[in-house]
Amino acid sequence: MSGFVEQLFKMSLTAAIVIVVVLLIRFLMRKFPKKYLYLLWIPVWFRLICPVSFESKFGIFNLTHAAGKAAQVHD
Repeated sequence: MSGFVEQLFKMSLTAAIVIVVVLLIRFLMRKFPKKYLYLLWIPVWFRLICPVSFESKFGIFNLTHAAGKAAQVHD
């Protein structure tokens, strides 16, 4: 059961990060047509609805994990 809760937490955290990124992009794209601004929400919708996650060696969580390891090595 804790695996389910951990996976749910990771998915929620990922969705929150995607939402913040979309809001920042929307702020920068204020002059663009509305249809492009609405299309920005598709990744958020996908992240919240679809329970599938893709593994990649590139990503936000991998960068923070690598930074944490680098900080431990230098301490």
